[in-house]
Amino acid sequence: MIKKIILTTGIFACCFVMCCAQDEDAKPKMFDMYVGVQANELINQIINLNNGSTPVSNPYLLTFSINLSKSGWGLEGGIGNTLSNSKDVNAPVLNETDINNIFYRIGAGRTLMVSKRLQIGYYLDFKVDHQIDKTITGTNTVFSLTQNDSTIASSTTKNVGIGFGPKFQLGFYLSKKLMLGTEISYYYTSSKAKQNSLTTDYRIDTVNGNSTSIINSNSETDATSFSITFPTALFLIYKF
Repeated sequence: MIKKIILTTGIFACCFVMCCAQDEDAKPKMFDMYVGVQANELINQIINLNNGSTPVSNPYLLTFSINLSKSGWGLEGGIGNTLSNSKDVNAPVLNETDINNIFYRIGAGRTLMVSKRLQIGYYLDFKVDHQIDKTITGTNTVFSLTQNDSTIASSTTKNVGIGFGPKFQLGFYLSKKLMLGTEISYYYTSSKAKQNSLTTDYRIDTVNGNSTSIINSNSETDATSFSITFPTALFLIYKF
């Protein structure tokens, strides 16, 4: 749901800029600015791609950059967010999962026109990933009329990754200001994952007495990785 909101907001922002931007061709520009929104879902709806199409691995839903008009050198950034919540209403006690992932990046590099409509760019990015995954499950077991056992287990994983690496962009101008682009990146990431598990067992026994037991555990894992993001994401980019 949040992903669709960000997508819709980005499209409206691009449309707003297109409507409000003034024609400045009469005087030389110092900067070129670009605002892009990941448009795979919109394109899929328009051309009705099947479900077997390549999944999008690029987490950045909104992108932006500012470059010197004459040399092409500049700064760029991106942001993405994944929110999901699932709940099993048919579970005897509770079964729920929450995911909240936020991705940021910022980089420096250059854009170049290689033909009348084709533009390329290369950047060195710094990125931060912040991911939280929480799961709560419950069970309820009835042994007899006098004995009942309920267990609630929660698991929370927080993963923070910091990385950097090169990114290559490719864009094709659909009009003077509107461009369809994609990108490929190769990032090195160092991450730290912290996991907390909490299990609470409630035992009801009207004969021998009630009891409660709690088991709590924590773990921490460090990891490093090199990951490549293939050009499966398509961005609708407006230049002004």
